[in-house]
Amino acid sequence: MNREFTLSLMKKLVYHVLILVILLVVVIVATGFPMNFDVEYQHGEYLRNMSWEDIQGSISQNFRSFFSGEFIDMQILSTSPLAILAGAFRLSFVVLFFGTLLALLVGIPKGIVDSRKKRTAGTFKLLQSYIPLSFPDVLTISLVQLGAIYLYYNEIAFLGLGPIPFLGDGDWYQSIFPIISISVLPAAYISRVTANTIESLQTRAYIVTARGKGCSSFQILKKHMMKNITFEVLSIFPTVMGMMFASLIIVERLFYYQGMGYHLIYIYTTSQLTIDQARVVFTLFTITLALFYYLIYLLLKALKARVLPKLKEN
Repeated sequence: MNREFTLSLMKKLVYHVLILVILLVVVIVATGFPMNFDVEYQHGEYLRNMSWEDIQGSISQNFRSFFSGEFIDMQILSTSPLAILAGAFRLSFVVLFFGTLLALLVGIPKGIVDSRKKRTAGTFKLLQSYIPLSFPDVLTISLVQLGAIYLYYNEIAFLGLGPIPFLGDGDWYQSIFPIISISVLPAAYISRVTANTIESLQTRAYIVTARGKGCSSFQILKKHMMKNITFEVLSIFPTVMGMMFASLIIVERLFYYQGMGYHLIYIYTTSQLTIDQARVVFTLFTITLALFYYLIYLLLKALKARVLPKLKEN
């Protein structure tokens, strides 16, 4: 039994290490392409603006720069890349963590409320969840920023904190609007899934029986539906995290919030770095973000493997 468990564990370990190696190689190759590389369509054919030898040389240099560790001693605007990475990661982690928490705290209660609305309000109820989901990320985030600009210039307090600047990250409360922005679409998605789950349970025999015995709606929700809601929300969590990571660059760029997403754009577009510096640091940030997402994916997978079967069995 122990031998089988050990072999199973080793297979899983080798599998995930292989995935990480492939992920690392793909990122280094992708970020190793010259920044001025372009393909043009002329006279019925696609033409590159540089030879394959130049492209391969740039990718090889990116591998050497990363694996030699030369970026550790590199100075970018009098700061090491690792110091910039640590500060940016902390800011992005705050937005992702509290954005996820806010999406859950808003999405689940809203889904419960939506499921209790009368049938005549069904169309409006449906639109409340689907309209935010149909908007592009940039539009939803821009609307939140417009609201932040209005509050700031009219000196209107928000959450009792006074006028909050809509750009920058100098104080902790300046992360509030980025957190709200990144949580809008996930909250709408969670709300829709929660409402659909509750509505699908309304006609189940044990729910009808509980209602016939005089159980209140709160008791039915707490004792008979909450496990199903938890099951469905955990099932869609990888999709929710994908939404948030996809919006991170837009949120941080628009709010000038200097996290991981902001620096990915800044490094790629600034003229204050040499091409080699920009390529190495861009690779470092991209790998860190990819590994962070993969770690979250593994944690969610482990959580689903342990929690979901128990919920489904119950």
